[in-house]
Amino acid sequence: MTAPDIVSRRRSYYQMTDYHKNSRLVSMTKRRKELSVRDHGIERSNIEKQVCYDLASMAAKVNSNDRDQQLGGTVLIRKRLMLGRQQTAKVIQLGLVPRIVEFLSREDSAELQVEAVGCLSIIASGIVYKWTKVVLESRAVPVLVKLLLSPKDKVQEQILQAVHALGNIAGDCAESRDHVSANGALTPLLRLLLEKDAKDPILRAVSWALSNLCGGYPFPPFEQTKAALPVIVDLIKTKGKDKDVLTDLCWSLFYISEATAEGHKAVLAANVSQRLLELLSPRLPAEVANAALCCVCKIYLTNDATYQTEDFINLDLLSKLANLLPVKNMKEQVCHTITTSIITSRNKHAVIEDVIEAQLLQKLIKEVIDAPFRVKRVAGQAVANAILCSSPEQIRRFVDKDCLKAMDIILELSDLGSVQLALQGINKILKAGLEEHVEVSSSYAASFAEAPALEKIRYLSSLHVGEVSDTAQQIVDMYM
Repeated sequence: MTAPDIVSRRRSYYQMTDYHKNSRLVSMTKRRKELSVRDHGIERSNIEKQVCYDLASMAAKVNSNDRDQQLGGTVLIRKRLMLGRQQTAKVIQLGLVPRIVEFLSREDSAELQVEAVGCLSIIASGIVYKWTKVVLESRAVPVLVKLLLSPKDKVQEQILQAVHALGNIAGDCAESRDHVSANGALTPLLRLLLEKDAKDPILRAVSWALSNLCGGYPFPPFEQTKAALPVIVDLIKTKGKDKDVLTDLCWSLFYISEATAEGHKAVLAANVSQRLLELLSPRLPAEVANAALCCVCKIYLTNDATYQTEDFINLDLLSKLANLLPVKNMKEQVCHTITTSIITSRNKHAVIEDVIEAQLLQKLIKEVIDAPFRVKRVAGQAVANAILCSSPEQIRRFVDKDCLKAMDIILELSDLGSVQLALQGINKILKAGLEEHVEVSSSYAASFAEAPALEKIRYLSSLHVGEVSDTAQQIVDMYM
């Protein structure tokens, strides 16, 4: 593989995954807050009425020796925390976190334990690391891990809230994540996932916390997440039915593969490809297909050492992509994946033939014509890459399928990278017409001088914007 090929593959991969990662980050931040501030449907206005007491009075209740006072004060503090970052800062300034951590060990009051965990989960759900650090320095994590091991006949809300809190802490940053892992959280979390009668709320919370333990940057070493891999794969294959569970498990799989070469090899060996393909379905929620598609690209289409693309395409990847392309929230990702499939393939002509057979080319051209800018841009890039990697015989068919019309449209976009690809695609088709005496391409070249695209290309040649102008001028000089 040449150096340009490696650069192209990596660029395509990062374009493909940047959108996924950004979406995932937004989703994680939202879920950290949602999991922490749920209060059985009580509206914010009602909460504000309930916590009209001053913080000093609440703190006095929390610091008292009376259990009822402690519980009442902790409930009020939790609700005060739900009112936003300003209130969280005031609670922390009062030095109440160590006291609340003490309540985690109060086995005589499961209710107090649950309220205390809720407080810590909210504090750790924000974007201010120093608040999570206060929780860590108060030695909350070892006690939260211990709560995961509570007997099954105890109040299960303790376990659920402890999972939420640990997930929030692990999702804060790599340092917090590693602290949670170092305190042995992974083993009880996996145990909860493997329980035969595990309820959906527990499965959702644990799979989310697990994705936070596997993710973050810098990524954790494979040894830190190795034990989770067989459990993740087993659940994706067998138990994964819930939208949130499937999404988070797929993201965990992606993170393990992304983190290290060793993790990537282990994921490849886990033989989860068929199940991931099943998840590329328009009938499933877009979040699930999104995460599965990112896994597909990372695990099977981007390994520099050994190519997996052809094997994966043989498993009907392209027809899955054809079915996903019409889905509103999947268009951009699917277009990136098609480009990645072409660029990473050893036998590009064969893959392009499969793209044509799957009727993806016509669908991509339709997106170029009808879709908004973001989708139009990546769909045009996919068509241009198909042209650039095609054989002379395939060029004939591309012209018949209005690929040049798509390239003409891309020339108008305010994205120089896409414009350059479109110009290169046009150049290749016209060159094929001259070199191979392809009749349809030659006739296109003859009529091209009268087409609106000519004025666009001449205009681009006059802009002096590097490669775009150079390629445009080459087309004008050679064919016009």
